[in-house]
Amino acid sequence: MNTCKVVVAWLCISAMLLLAACASDEKPGNGESATSPDDKQVEETVKMPPIFLYDAGPSSVFHTVEMPDSIAKDLKHKSVIGYVYIQFSDQMWRPGRMDAGDSIVVHLPDDLKLEAGVRRIRKIGDLVSITADVHEPHHGFVSLTQEKNRIVGTIEVYSENRTFHIRYDRHNDMLYLAEVDPAKLDIVPESPPLEPPFNDEGQFNQETL
Repeated sequence: MNTCKVVVAWLCISAMLLLAACASDEKPGNGESATSPDDKQVEETVKMPPIFLYDAGPSSVFHTVEMPDSIAKDLKHKSVIGYVYIQFSDQMWRPGRMDAGDSIVVHLPDDLKLEAGVRRIRKIGDLVSITADVHEPHHGFVSLTQEKNRIVGTIEVYSENRTFHIRYDRHNDMLYLAEVDPAKLDIVPESPPLEPPFNDEGQFNQETL
């Protein structure tokens, strides 16, 4: 009789230990996340920067276009505030025919429209770089560099404390405009250049574009 009690007690203890082990396996261990793959996907979606929804007017040097199926990986960087894909206008953007003193118009998100006067033009072969100063009532500058269908640029609007980058998306063969937070910028390997490809002496740097 005592032997039966011992066996029953041993079986009960074994069952309790087994249940405890199963419950422990269901809980995340030290350093493990309790977030499911679906939750992680939702978090990544929330962290994506918003798309700027606006139509640039016909006077702007570029207009907005339909989004590609997959965006450039650089747009997922922590510095990006918002973005939109763009295409430069054949009528309003003719860098090879521009001269110092000419004006360009840039339409940005939130009805921000800039007129800028071309201050400097540099040409080396197929490459053209233009720097323009933003006119009143705003303050800032527009810097654009083009080689064939590739364009990089920076638009600084000091009066609004806003910074925009124009970059070439190699995967989609498209251009995009992104507003960025300069405080969160860093240079990522294989990322597009952050400045036009000229050094301080005005010489072209082949490796930067």
